[in-house]
Amino acid sequence: MIIDGVKRFFEGCPLLGGAEVNVNYLGRDGGEYSIDSLPSSPLVKRYVDGGEVRRFDFTFAAREFHDADCRQNTDSALACERLIEWIEAEAEAGRLPELDGGLEALGLEALSGGYVSSSNDATARFQIQCRLTYRK
Repeated sequence: MIIDGVKRFFEGCPLLGGAEVNVNYLGRDGGEYSIDSLPSSPLVKRYVDGGEVRRFDFTFAAREFHDADCRQNTDSALACERLIEWIEAEAEAGRLPELDGGLEALGLEALSGGYVSSSNDATARFQIQCRLTYRK
């Protein structure tokens, strides 16, 4: 599955400190991460030989501590910026998710900056929308 390769890729990110990355589930505690698939049309291009270029749109979500302390919230926002820089550097260096089933990753990009999609008194859900392009 594509999402498994993306999950493994992010679990190798040094910024996450070896944390496990969930799939389509983000808990309530700070320091949790998830890859959440987004609805989109996967087909980008179909070739006459039957090959295809496809895309997988997803959100990298993080549950981080969040409160009235501006410093804490700034640190969380900076963590999102650093993660986007890591994604860009890995893609530029050709270090992309390893996909199963004969699929080949072609590109990975962040489509949005990190933003808060929901919060409570103690934590906030930060997310970055991303796209993996691959050959089938």
